Amino acid sequence: MVIALNQVDLMEKKGLSIDAKKLEEILGVSVVIIVAIKGIGIDNLTEKIIDAIVNKKFPNKIKYGQEIEQRLDKLIAALGDVNTGYLSRWTAIKLIEKDAEIRSLSEKANQECSHIS
Repeated sequence: MVIALNQVDLMEKKGLSIDAKKLEEILGVSVVIIVAIKGIGIDNLTEKIIDAIVNKKFPNKIKYGQEIEQRLDKLIAALGDVNTGYLSRWTAIKLIEKDAEIRSLSEKANQECSHIS
């Protein structure tokens, strides 16, 4: 995965900035500043994409703290083989967020799901 931050020139005109290196450290993926309409940063973006594919780089797993992680583990276990079309961890996070679409997709999960979240 590679993140491209586009239109950074417009952001800078407003006096705003993003620490791309810090964002890379937090997320564990390459972050490339680009101005696509002017072609700025496109070569660097291409290099980072190729590097991510060749070296199979994946983002860091975000840890939400012990209480949330325990709930996620319980929800993932409760979901079992229920296929929502999404990764089970992402589905569990959306259930904790009370996402209506994901709740309807995961209706097949046992009753424990609604009690955990």
